[in-house]
Amino acid sequence: MAKTSVLELPCEFTGLTGGKETCGLGIKVPRSALSLDRADDLFVNRQLTCKLILKRRKDADDQTQMMEVALELDGLFTTSKLGANGTHFTTKLTANSNSVAVAELFKFSNREGFVHVMKDEDPPAKAPKGDKSH
Repeated sequence: MAKTSVLELPCEFTGLTGGKETCGLGIKVPRSALSLDRADDLFVNRQLTCKLILKRRKDADDQTQMMEVALELDGLFTTSKLGANGTHFTTKLTANSNSVAVAELFKFSNREGFVHVMKDEDPPAKAPKGDKSH
């Protein structure tokens, strides 16, 4: 069942991983941003329509202009599991390499920003092993 609502979560984007057909971006969300039940509902075996927003880097004291502009990236991501510690929830947003600008996604790695979740739903059913019809 699909749920449509905008949820803005502050996060730290962690490392980017790549595979043959997919790429993934880790995220850390402060526990104060959502409850454990909501994190479980949102990050375990879900498909998320998201907008990733990269925060601007802080200006140096003697800098008169921003060196880097903020970046936004829309995408369809799947999540499979939730990690948790005393301060953060963690998960990996996985996308098809052909459906997201991987070079742009790389710019989010090890930076801070926000995840805007516009829609969360069940992921598409996987084809059985050996089934080449999809």
